[in-house]
Amino acid sequence: MMFGIPSGGTINNNASSAQENSYWGLFVQDDWRVTSKLTINLGRRYEFEKPTSERYNRSIRGFDFATANPASPAQLKTVGGLLFAGVGSQPRQLWYADKNNFAPRVGMAYSLNGKTVIRTGYGVFFDVLGVDKVDVNQGGFNQPTNLIPSLDNGQTYVGALRNPFPNGIDPAPGASAGLATFVGRAVSFFNSKPLNPYNQRWSFSLQRQLPFGVVLDASYVGNPAFAGTGLANQTVAASQLLRPYPQFTSIQTTFPAGYSYYHSLQVNAEKRMSKGLSFQASWTYGKFMEAISYRNDTDSDLEKVISDLDYTHRFVLSSIYEFPFGRGRTWLNKMPFAAEAILGGWQLQGWCEGQTGEVLGFGNAIFNGDLHNIELPVSQRRAERWFNTDAGFNRNSAQVLANNIQTLSTRFNGVRADGINNFDVSLFKNLKIKERYNAQFRLENFNALNHVQFGGPNTTPINAAFGSITGEKGHGQRQITLGVKLLF
Repeated sequence: MMFGIPSGGTINNNASSAQENSYWGLFVQDDWRVTSKLTINLGRRYEFEKPTSERYNRSIRGFDFATANPASPAQLKTVGGLLFAGVGSQPRQLWYADKNNFAPRVGMAYSLNGKTVIRTGYGVFFDVLGVDKVDVNQGGFNQPTNLIPSLDNGQTYVGALRNPFPNGIDPAPGASAGLATFVGRAVSFFNSKPLNPYNQRWSFSLQRQLPFGVVLDASYVGNPAFAGTGLANQTVAASQLLRPYPQFTSIQTTFPAGYSYYHSLQVNAEKRMSKGLSFQASWTYGKFMEAISYRNDTDSDLEKVISDLDYTHRFVLSSIYEFPFGRGRTWLNKMPFAAEAILGGWQLQGWCEGQTGEVLGFGNAIFNGDLHNIELPVSQRRAERWFNTDAGFNRNSAQVLANNIQTLSTRFNGVRADGINNFDVSLFKNLKIKERYNAQFRLENFNALNHVQFGGPNTTPINAAFGSITGEKGHGQRQITLGVKLLF
C-alpha cells in the first residue's frame, strides 16, 4: 500500500436492466345458500402472465442445440450456443406465455346442528414466473476487468493504485459474440416454454363447540404442488470431451418437471378469554414428499424423496391467565391504588412448542449395511453419537467415490436431527396510572426449562466428527428479559 502497488483486484462493467412483465387475473364466484344448513361457494379464475422482457434486449434468452458453434476447433465439430433476446429471429420476451391457467374453486359448509359444522373445499392456485421471482440473465452484457499489476512475477509493475488499469476497462461485448459467448465457461438460459407453478389444495374439517367456551377443529389438508459452472487448461479431461456440449463446463436451465405433495391431520382447540383464561392448542401430523431434483446428472427421472421441510409432528400450546384479584376482578376488586399497584393486574403467559427434527442424508457415501440399523432409539442418542455410525458406512477416505452413479437416497425419513422442545413463560404486571396513562412491567423467560436444542450432526462418513453434534439451535440457553412499557 505504501508503495502504491496493489496485489490484485477487479472492476465490473455491468449493464443496467429495465425489466417488465404484466399479470392479469379474471374471476367469477357465487355463494349459494342451498338450505338453511348448507352453503356452497363456486368460483372460476383465469390468470395470464406476460413473459418478462428487458427494454433494450440485454439478456440471454435460450440455447441453440443444433447449430455448429463457431468458436469450436474443426476436429471437435461441437454444436450449441446461447441465444439472445431480440437478436435474429428470437422474440424480445424471455419465454413464451403459459395460456392455460384456469383455476376452479369450490367450497361447502354444512351445519349438522347448532354446535357442529362440516366444511370442505377444493381449489387450484397458480404462482407467477416474472420479475419478482427471476431476474434477466445478462451474461455477455456484464464484463469484469481484472487488475494484473505485474506480468513478470513482480520484477516490474504495469498497474499501480494511481492507474490500476493502464490498458483501460474491457467493454462488454453484449450479444455480438453470438453462439461463441462464454465458450469454456458455465452457462444458463431460460426454458422457452415454462409452465406457471401451481398447487391443488383440498381440505375436510369438522368444527365442534365444546363446553366452557372451547372450540375444537379437526381437519385433513392435502396439497400436491407442481413447479417448475471455466475451461482454460491446454489439456481438457476426457470426461469433459465426452459431454454432449463439451465447449461448456455446465449448462443449466429450469424445467417444469418437479412436484411435491403434502398430507396432514390438523387438530386445533381454542378457548377464548373468559373468566381470566384463554388458550390455543394445535397439533399437526403430516408427511411432505417431493421430486424436485435429479440425484445424478444422467438420471432421466427426478428423485422422489422425503422433503427437507418435512416435520412429522408439530405441537404448540399458548395460554394467558389473568390472576383473579384486583380492580375489575373477582376478588379484592375495590383495593386502594397502593394495593392495586402491588397486587392487581397480573398476567401469566406460557408458550410450549414441540416439533420433530429435520431429516438427514449422507451424500454420496458408501453404505454396505442395513439402512434400518442407522437410527438409534431416543434413549441411546447422545451428542457424541446421534446415530449408529457402525451400521455399515465405509469411512476409508482413500475409497471416496467421485465419478459414480449415486444410488444412496438423498435423505432418510427415519434418520433425523434433534427436534424442538421449548417452553417460554412470561409474567406481566399492568398498572393504570390515570385515565390516559398505563404502564406494563414484563418479565419474560425464554427456554425456561433450559432445554438444549441440538444442531444437526455431522453426516460425512470420512470426517472424524461423523455422527457427533457440535452446535445448537433455537434460543440457546435460558434467557431472562426485564422490560417496562408505557402507553399514553
